[in-house]
Amino acid sequence: MAWGLIIDGMYLARVHLDELEEELKQVESNIKYCRERLLMYAAASPRDIVVKDNIESWDDRIYYEINAILDDYAEQCYRRILIIEAMENPSAVSEY
Repeated sequence: MAWGLIIDGMYLARVHLDELEEELKQVESNIKYCRERLLMYAAASPRDIVVKDNIESWDDRIYYEINAILDDYAEQCYRRILIIEAMENPSAVSEY
């Protein structure tokens, strides 16, 4: 069964009102980690990219890695916006 918060019609999964501050810290830590990973790949040379089982080329590998990081980054940014909105406007929040 799903649980979380509904904030102005938008759903924030797996968090309760009393956990918002801790969740915000975790999300900001995740955003920082995504940024660090992006910077690591930006500074990498092709030989720094480890290709698993020699199945894919390094440029395919980096393409998939960057897309995965950007997807995670976008999700964390969205969660951050919802958490901040819930903290600033608790009357618009209902628990689910």
